[in-house]
Amino acid sequence: MKYIGIAISLLLTLISANLHAQCGAELTEEDHAYIQSTQTPMRSFNANITRGVRDMPVKVHIVRRANRTGGMNEASLMAALQQVNEHYINANLRFVMLKGINYIDSDQYYNFSNANEQALCGQHDIDNVINLYFFGSVYKGKVQVCGYSYYPNKSSSYSDRDRIILDNACVDGGTTLIHELGHFFSLYHTHGRGKEKELVTRTADVRNCEKAGDNLCDTAADPMIINEVDRNCNYTGTRSDARGEKYRPDPRNIMAYSADGCRQRFSKGQFGRMNYAAINMRSYMTMPKGLAIHNIADGVKKPSVTTSPPKPKPSTTTKPKPTTTTTSITTTSSKDHILSGEVMLQISGRAVDMSLDGNLYRPTRPFYSGTNYQMSMTNNDIGFVYVIGSDLTKKNTQIFPQTNQTAYISVENSRMTLPSAGSMFQMDQTKGKDYICVLYSKRPIRMDLVMQEMERVSGNFMQRLYKVLWHQLVPQNHIEYKNISNRLVFSANAGQHSIVPVVIELEHE
Repeated sequence: MKYIGIAISLLLTLISANLHAQCGAELTEEDHAYIQSTQTPMRSFNANITRGVRDMPVKVHIVRRANRTGGMNEASLMAALQQVNEHYINANLRFVMLKGINYIDSDQYYNFSNANEQALCGQHDIDNVINLYFFGSVYKGKVQVCGYSYYPNKSSSYSDRDRIILDNACVDGGTTLIHELGHFFSLYHTHGRGKEKELVTRTADVRNCEKAGDNLCDTAADPMIINEVDRNCNYTGTRSDARGEKYRPDPRNIMAYSADGCRQRFSKGQFGRMNYAAINMRSYMTMPKGLAIHNIADGVKKPSVTTSPPKPKPSTTTKPKPTTTTTSITTTSSKDHILSGEVMLQISGRAVDMSLDGNLYRPTRPFYSGTNYQMSMTNNDIGFVYVIGSDLTKKNTQIFPQTNQTAYISVENSRMTLPSAGSMFQMDQTKGKDYICVLYSKRPIRMDLVMQEMERVSGNFMQRLYKVLWHQLVPQNHIEYKNISNRLVFSANAGQHSIVPVVIELEHE
């Protein structure tokens, strides 16, 4: 009996641990009906094209004990946000943390029950941003879970559901935050609701992957694999679908009920669905205009590709001249963080018609091999300007500055023409997408490192740019992009960040 008792105790412990490792998000019938109503446009959404990146605002609330112990560690928080951004940039989303962590010191709420959610969160939520709450433990009813979030539904924009509830231990080094954000942007678990089992077969005449499971055909059919994944992340179950075919689920998918250490990836279909949801279901999520952003540059692992700005040249006069806002970028005036300028493409002396998608510009018509064009740039403020070109081969070319040129623009309202007055760029024979990227910066940029890293990482041009520079790029609520008579105009308050990108995608036929 003693041995049986020990075995039962161990089994209960394992079951409890597995339940704790899982998700408490609940898909209501209203949620499901709303998401199902969008299936046709969602499936036709082209996730392969380049789109402007959207900054999603995040407000962090950390609940501690009354004596201020036990709260989420800030270094672990920053690491988790970095991990989130490394995944979600493939859905053209970047999560930007609003300045100031809201610490809530309460023994009552430290070990959290969802019965107290409205009492606590109702008084701390910020509207139209993602409110992240971190607790010592989280319970849905009597079940301890790693966390939960809410799916989008038709009332999302005016309901109190823009929040994610998280257990500290599951976030620190885990993928719970990434998983819960998946639900927030409309992803189901890979096993779906469990009401209609997905067939393994993907051939058009028998598949049901658009309607069963998670409604995505590029994720494997999943019978819910809790307790059926080994330490090497292999599925150990033996179940078959309704047609007798053995299931072959993917334990490494982030939306699977797999071991937390196994969940590492989203599918392309999942990225596309989240991008669609951000644009169409969560469009009310907006960066508060001008609101300060938490500086996470010191808390991330990525090395900086910027260096200190040059020091002003020493004066040759015997009496030192007073510092002004127009002669040195090392002053402390209000203009030190201002970046503004414009870019324009021209063919035969006429500006190319452009459209604007977030922070991405596109000509309204394609270019053809052999087309000659020029580009002009204006830098209104003292700083640095770099221009690179790229295409679908991922090979990057630095257009400006060249060997005999400097990126440092020491005179305000400076205008330049590239390649030079009287010269032209010419479209080569490599068809597809071409990119021109102008980087305005308050600091020198190691462009050799930027281009090398952009060629190494995956994704389209915009995604690769953000993967390399993400914590140094100015948040979009601090940038205003405009198209004024096809002059691509921007103005920004860089704050603690340093780089503003102007990206143009050319259709090359």
